[in-house]
Amino acid sequence: AMYASWIQNPDSFDVLDDTPSTSGSPTEYEEGNGHGKKAESPKICAICGDEASGLNYEVASCYGCKSFFRRCLQIQKRFVCNNEGQCKAVISKAARLRCRGCRFDRCVELGMNPLAVNAVKDKDTNKLVHEVLRRQRQLAKQASSFSSALMPISKPIECRYDRIIEEMLYLDEAHQRLRRSQFNPHASPTISLDWVLLGPSRMSIDFGDMPIVYPPPPLHHPFVPMQIRIRDRIPMPPKPLEPPAPTFKKWVMVDLIYTVEWLKTFDFFHRLDEKEKFQLVKNVTQMVTILTAAFYSYEVKGSDVTVMPDGQYLIEGELPREATIERANNFDIIERLKSIRMDRKEYVLLKAIMACDPDHECFCPESRQSLQNQRELFTKSLMSYVLARRGPTKGPLAVTQMLSLLTWQKRVVRKHKDLYVLLLALNLGGPWLPPVMLEVYST
Repeated sequence: AMYASWIQNPDSFDVLDDTPSTSGSPTEYEEGNGHGKKAESPKICAICGDEASGLNYEVASCYGCKSFFRRCLQIQKRFVCNNEGQCKAVISKAARLRCRGCRFDRCVELGMNPLAVNAVKDKDTNKLVHEVLRRQRQLAKQASSFSSALMPISKPIECRYDRIIEEMLYLDEAHQRLRRSQFNPHASPTISLDWVLLGPSRMSIDFGDMPIVYPPPPLHHPFVPMQIRIRDRIPMPPKPLEPPAPTFKKWVMVDLIYTVEWLKTFDFFHRLDEKEKFQLVKNVTQMVTILTAAFYSYEVKGSDVTVMPDGQYLIEGELPREATIERANNFDIIERLKSIRMDRKEYVLLKAIMACDPDHECFCPESRQSLQNQRELFTKSLMSYVLARRGPTKGPLAVTQMLSLLTWQKRVVRKHKDLYVLLLALNLGGPWLPPVMLEVYST
């Protein structure tokens, strides 16, 4: 369902080729810049996250995406997405050919200028050129109204937003300190969500840093993607006979616990009743955990794949094509962060927005409204900061990309949970899984 289909049958497949073509104008780089000389060459393609060749048609992009956009316009081929445009948020170097409809949409939405494509003749009669220009005018109009609604911010409100950002930065640093710490609950039947929710947040406790062991401890069992485990009916391995080393962390479990401890620091969380707390934890813990690990890997470690504070990787070897969940959670999300060029303040605000998810029927009207109000406050703080950092031209698009990351991640986590439920239904889960994982991963 992730693959695009043609609106019309293609005569050739040269539009799919990512090899740079020599048919375009040799001066397209300068023309795409809209200036008489080259600007400093960008490093990352805004479309797919590959290495950028420069500003092509006014957007930082690679040769492949430049050629793709040009050839679509030249032969007036239009793709549609079979997934209702939902895969647009995960277009990446590895996945860019899977959905050409969403790849073309990203070219349009990120501002590739069809009038800058010298290789396209008769632009006045080219229907696809007119469609692209019409869509970009709509996006510009939306951005203008979005920006004008946010720009007149009074100083007291700005100060409030600054204070929120500082608080979120402080909480995230405490969260990262807990991830580096010696607080390391091992998998056992007593490690349940009820146990984690007991008492105040453990983020206030100084456990001391966990000693770093080089090389990092290997995984106890060979890594097998969940989809392949289900397809081939491969059960989870038995619990290791030898107890783990004191420095070994079972990250798929302990990182969930660290996130719950972070969530327990919020006032809005303590205004919920016990059932609502339990449900909110189930709603948001996995999403926040994945984002936290991804941004740490991207900002601190400079890694293209998720890596933990002790140097441990959750996946090993080259991922097979079927491993869509593992790829999304460990590679695609980091590529997305790079493409957006997200900084730490944007990340902590998006993380806080994730935590205030009112979308469940168990919340009473008052609790739902409380979560919604808190989410709106964090969202306005994000909008204010992004517009101040990136300006009224680029800011609205950046906010949209960040919020679309939230939507995409929620969809990926939902699919992960569905697969997890199927894994258990097929009796492939194994006897050692601690209750906290079963509870957080349940739908």
